[in-house]
Amino acid sequence: TIVRNIDEQVRLEEEAKHRGELLQHLNDALPVVIVRFDRQLRYTYLNQTIYRLTGIAAEQFIGKTNREVGTPEHICELWEKSISGVFQSRQSRQFEFVHEAPNGPRNVRVMLFADLDAESHIVSVTGVMIDVTDENQTLEALRDSRERYRFLAQHSTDMIARHDQDGHILYVSPACRRLLGFEPDEMMGLSQFELMHPDDVDHVRLIQERLLESDTVTSTTFRIRKKDGNYVWFETTGQSVPDPADPEVRHLITMSRDVPARKPTEPALAWDLALHSTTAMPSRTAAPCPCLDRRLPRLRSTQLTHTPSTVAPAR
Repeated sequence: TIVRNIDEQVRLEEEAKHRGELLQHLNDALPVVIVRFDRQLRYTYLNQTIYRLTGIAAEQFIGKTNREVGTPEHICELWEKSISGVFQSRQSRQFEFVHEAPNGPRNVRVMLFADLDAESHIVSVTGVMIDVTDENQTLEALRDSRERYRFLAQHSTDMIARHDQDGHILYVSPACRRLLGFEPDEMMGLSQFELMHPDDVDHVRLIQERLLESDTVTSTTFRIRKKDGNYVWFETTGQSVPDPADPEVRHLITMSRDVPARKPTEPALAWDLALHSTTAMPSRTAAPCPCLDRRLPRLRSTQLTHTPSTVAPAR
């Protein structure tokens, strides 16, 4: 019995040692640095990932503070303030600093957490250090692109807008003041179909439905009501794009400008051409359209001209 008990104890110790070694290997393989500090702000544990970030082996940190390992003064102050804050408040802390690594400056994000014993006393503080240089560069590039887009939208003479799938306006550039007489805030949330000439709504809805099903860029014309009640012709180019918040949802980005008045018959013909053009919608097969079949030869043989008069109000 005594021999069996000893054998069992040895087996359990070997299993515990094996699990500990396995856990250590896993920690060392992590892409993040794991550290632990005691109340004297000394390192009591680091995984080997610290070497990839600093070029210094984990063993050289153990039992030392950040000051003792040569960390720059301003970064030492960040560590000391944050670690002490966790010991005092039990609340997690987060901060970032720039580390001068062997391969150049790296942005490091640190998250600190309190380690509690069975009686809920804080015994140490554990930290996770993540190299976020690439993430920050990506975010910076995204911010730059947004700023460029905002600058272009704010200063473009064309009206740039974003619509949801139902046609509601989610964004409109300041050019709407000159083109339609509305302030951007006045147009937010409006349906574009509320402003369209009633005779053009069905055509635009059909175009929009098809745009939302593809990545095609399509241009077309329609009549839209200004704030003073008069209608003007718009030439609009649109494309559907994924919603940044939900890639499964698509929105429409449009760029519109006012154009001279057209012949009364041109809008319908232009819309029919757009709807049945194999070049505009290469992925779709056009359905027969008797009315278009009758008018298309006349459209192709007749040169469309602009009239100098103003656009007549909606009938």
